[in-house]
Amino acid sequence: MNLFDRISEWWFAITHGLQRCVIKEFKRELNMPIDVTEFLSEQSVSETLRLIDDPIFNGSPALLCKWVTDHIHYRPEVSSVVIGDFWKMASETIIDGAGDCEDGAILLANMMLAAGGKSWKIFVAVFAEPRHVAVVYDGRLYDWTRPDLRFVPKDWVCSYMFNSRNSYTTKERVALWKK
Repeated sequence: MNLFDRISEWWFAITHGLQRCVIKEFKRELNMPIDVTEFLSEQSVSETLRLIDDPIFNGSPALLCKWVTDHIHYRPEVSSVVIGDFWKMASETIIDGAGDCEDGAILLANMMLAAGGKSWKIFVAVFAEPRHVAVVYDGRLYDWTRPDLRFVPKDWVCSYMFNSRNSYTTKERVALWKK
């Protein structure tokens, strides 16, 4: 990431009232916390490119979202208190051909990065209300489970969001987490 992109990401965070944080609460495997930014690592993006042999990577974010909607079957996850929600790497979602909202969002964000999207403009947004995960790219919502949505509905509450470098939340959310 060049200096301009780093400054742009910093400016985006400041102007949107975001605070950097480290999220390691979601467990990929039992008792194995993982930093959420690892889901969008260079290795993950490379693996996504390798597994999808399709000229779609020359397309727009909307075409990439349509690809995920057309090729990945939505399968709700049965989570438990002990294990929690299982987040898959993009490659696992491609191989399985199915996943829930965060699995498709992680895949879509990886595809956007592989298509040359600026990492500071691509965020996986984790919503507390409703419990949902989608991609926000350059201010627009890309939700593979609801492709008709273009913007985040006003009644949705974002818990945090992350890109390939950082995780962000609002100062209000940090105050809630400390209670």
